[in-house]
Amino acid sequence: MRPFIAAAAYALLAFTPHVPDGPVTIPFARAARHLRTIRVRVGADSADYLFDTGGGVTVISPRDSTILGCTPGGRSFGVRLTGEVLSGRVCAGVPLGIGPWTMTTDAGVMDLGRMLGPQAPPVRGMISLNAFAGRALTFDFAHERMIVETPASLASRTVGMTPVPMRIATGEHGDQLVVYVGVRTPRGAMLWMEWDSENNASTLMPPASVALLGGDSARRMLDLPVSLAPGLDVVVPVMLKNDMIHDGVLSAAFLERATWTVDLARGRMWVGPVAPLATVTDSAASSPAVPPRKDPVGVYRSITVVGGRPHVGVMEVSRNGDKLVARGRDLGEDDAHELFDVAMQGDTLSWAIHLPGPVPARAVFDGTTGRGTWGDGGVRRGGSVELVKLR
Repeated sequence: MRPFIAAAAYALLAFTPHVPDGPVTIPFARAARHLRTIRVRVGADSADYLFDTGGGVTVISPRDSTILGCTPGGRSFGVRLTGEVLSGRVCAGVPLGIGPWTMTTDAGVMDLGRMLGPQAPPVRGMISLNAFAGRALTFDFAHERMIVETPASLASRTVGMTPVPMRIATGEHGDQLVVYVGVRTPRGAMLWMEWDSENNASTLMPPASVALLGGDSARRMLDLPVSLAPGLDVVVPVMLKNDMIHDGVLSAAFLERATWTVDLARGRMWVGPVAPLATVTDSAASSPAVPPRKDPVGVYRSITVVGGRPHVGVMEVSRNGDKLVARGRDLGEDDAHELFDVAMQGDTLSWAIHLPGPVPARAVFDGTTGRGTWGDGGVRRGGSVELVKLR
């Protein structure tokens, strides 16, 4: 869950004397669980801060509030996607530096490290979109970078990109900044999805939103065809979440599949080509699959039993030169994992999963359906697996 907490006033960027003439690229550092950090100047010091497009506010640590000589004052609050209210103290007029700029903002004060847990990166605060209010930004999360645009570079950047509906929410007191993307349902209703770069590998939606988009709201995880704009249809892996106050939250993993540009001054957003995912949703329209014995390259539906529970997924086999390579993922998950030692011998397809050490798996095919085991078949760790080649 994102540390979506109490609040800070809109950040106002105060430029240093040497204002860049062109766009400026600011790097992110990638950590576990799709978390990203950004380097921030705090007085004469510098520190890693979490970067979160869904965070809404700027947050500093008690240590940094001491470095900056600020005394936390009045209380403010924010709301998590479950409706939970979180409140905290606010430091007024906090100066922070990012790239060539210095900004002055009100900031919530809290120990994020304690909230995020030991597996999270060691951070001393959080930067969200309100730190760049009034600016135009391009996000290329796949290459871990943000580009602060000029008017000229914005015009050039968005040529060939697709405009998508968006709006800006400023929170209960008008002191936050969160972007929502509009997704139109087949019957014309508009759903507003929070655009969230932090943590989640799956887009979250309540059952009502899934049903409006034509999906099966009884399934916990599914791949859902979604129209981001006229002519731009994408498959969005979705996990159902019942206790949500939003129409949905577009995940970090989904955002990584495209380049996004957002104009926070004028409330405009564009998206570039969205990287496709191997999926089973369009298999019915495909031509009959070639049996793996003749050619193992293709897309397979997988049912893997883990701890006695079946997990439905997608496995994609391709060639890299004279070697077979493969990736697999569960339905409803953007994250795909590489499979190793892929080989086809006669009717048997074999591969290895790293958990983190190599765990063997194999399926023996009769036509386009193969059955077998992964691990040791369940004696210590493992279970059964079934593959059906779809195309």
